[in-house]
Amino acid sequence: FVMVYVDADNFKAYNDYYSYEQGDEVIRLISHLLTSFHDPQPEFIGHIGGDDFIVILNFHADYAHFCNTLLTKFNQKIRSYYNQEDLDNNGIQTLNRDGQKVTYGLISLSLGVLSVPPGVTAHQQKLASLATQAKKKAKRAGGNTWALIQANKECAVMHSDDQTDHNPD
Repeated sequence: FVMVYVDADNFKAYNDYYSYEQGDEVIRLISHLLTSFHDPQPEFIGHIGGDDFIVILNFHADYAHFCNTLLTKFNQKIRSYYNQEDLDNNGIQTLNRDGQKVTYGLISLSLGVLSVPPGVTAHQQKLASLATQAKKKAKRAGGNTWALIQANKECAVMHSDDQTDHNPD
């Protein structure tokens, strides 16, 4: 199977600035995009909590197509959740806890992809840890990306895709 960990970047800043109600609308957008997939059809979609989701695809599904399509559709739709000033600034300008002006970029998605070949089994916590590592790898690449980790039979060693930045643009 293939596990895709979906995380929204800059969501907390959006939620704090626009309101929790508007933040909930963004969560519903992500949920709608995930549940409307037909090629490939997810085997399972779960809302972990907050802005985190998990998607399970068949091992033979085209996960690259899934990730690139999700990123493209999300980026097309998320812009309508911002006012024009924030779009012009390419993010939210606000004050941080120290009273300094900061800009938080527009919400994007980071997708951590864990490929688990048939016959490879591991404790669920190990799989969750590997998926989290893949998500963190995508976040380090700057958002609007996906990163792949391939589990091996021991699941103690991971094989990371050499190309970190899988930006659909």
